[in-house]
Amino acid sequence: MINSFTAVNYKDQGWLRVLPWTLDISEATPLLLETVDTDFNSLVDTMYRMANYAAHSGNPVHVFISAPRASKAAFLFEPTPPLIRTLLADLSQPNEPNAIRRDKLPWLVKRLALIRQILNSNNGHDVLSILPAYQWWAVAWLNDRLIAQDKFYFSDNVRFAKEVYPMNADPQIENIAQLAAQIQRNPGYKATNNERIFALTTALEQYDTGLKYQQSEPVTVAAMAETLATALDRREMFAKGEGAFSQRCKTFAQAVYDFVKHHKQEGQFDARFQRFFLAAYAFLFMEVCSNKPKSTQEESSE
Repeated sequence: MINSFTAVNYKDQGWLRVLPWTLDISEATPLLLETVDTDFNSLVDTMYRMANYAAHSGNPVHVFISAPRASKAAFLFEPTPPLIRTLLADLSQPNEPNAIRRDKLPWLVKRLALIRQILNSNNGHDVLSILPAYQWWAVAWLNDRLIAQDKFYFSDNVRFAKEVYPMNADPQIENIAQLAAQIQRNPGYKATNNERIFALTTALEQYDTGLKYQQSEPVTVAAMAETLATALDRREMFAKGEGAFSQRCKTFAQAVYDFVKHHKQEGQFDARFQRFFLAAYAFLFMEVCSNKPKSTQEESSE
């Protein structure tokens, strides 16, 4: 007899001897005998272990709330919490929301590993609850909180979350981050969050000023660009690049103006949206800075 804990115990791989390609178990499938706690975290942990076992063994795993029933799914977990069911909807079978096909099992394991990482962090439950609305931006926000505590291990989770939980606005933010890297130099991986988002928050403050005084778009964009150029130069945070620095600031300012205007018209640019937008931008900006060719990489300010 084995249980799902062995599937995630990499120090004890003896259970691999009973896998289908090692031993004929067609007449004696290993029995998994476990009790399942019903609190949220325990259900997620159990689901992760069972998914690992299903992915490694090739055996279908069906976990029922009460009486067993026939199912052709490679993985079936009836006690899946509603929030987790939502976050796994694209992996599930359309006619059976708690069921996963065999070809989706590797993705299921990775997705559940991400969810467990989030739950094991401070504010994890809050982040998970807003994930359906703000997708990977919420994970980027959690990453900001961890960086503020000098914890730099979460970036890979943000990258994976961006891949599986994208936002419609991602292309626009990626463009803004690219333009930001042309006017603000790399602040270094130990930079404060304020330093990471400095160019964007400076532009947003000037946008709000233009909105307050009902300035036209050209006037507001020009003021945003001028304020940016002055602030970055004064703090020696400006980036070297092709073309006039003032023009690069204006291009960035225009992109920010267009983004904010569009989302305000859609009724989306509230305080909560802005919080997660800034987190997504901070992550993308640092990604652009770190991926710059060494020949053009600015010296870090760390």
